Amino acid sequence: MDAKEPKIVKKIYFIKSVDDGGSDEKLLRHMKNKFKSMDAIRDLLDWHREGRDFMVHLSVEGEQRGELPEIQLHISPWLRDEQNRLHLLQAIEQMVRWLDRGLAFDIALSPQQSVPTFLN
Repeated sequence: MDAKEPKIVKKIYFIKSVDDGGSDEKLLRHMKNKFKSMDAIRDLLDWHREGRDFMVHLSVEGEQRGELPEIQLHISPWLRDEQNRLHLLQAIEQMVRWLDRGLAFDIALSPQQSVPTFLN
């Protein structure tokens, strides 16, 4: 990360339910959700490639909130590659499942504190 770039505290994507409105509104909402999800997946992969240490938090909103668990996954240069890949796939899979079901959900990418240099 360049020193001139502003520090990102958190990136959040709000995916809205597709159930509201007429057929044109549903189609438009579905398309917007797909693009937002693609942006979230792109950022997720970019942050991993950049070697960032961050948490992925996925949570369903609305009526389904109590039925489906919140998901928190850690992606870090300090974890094994296999563990990071598993967490990336789990996050993407869950986003696609909830998107296909038309659920309202939130995606948050939260940078974590880096491991202090003296521990390296």
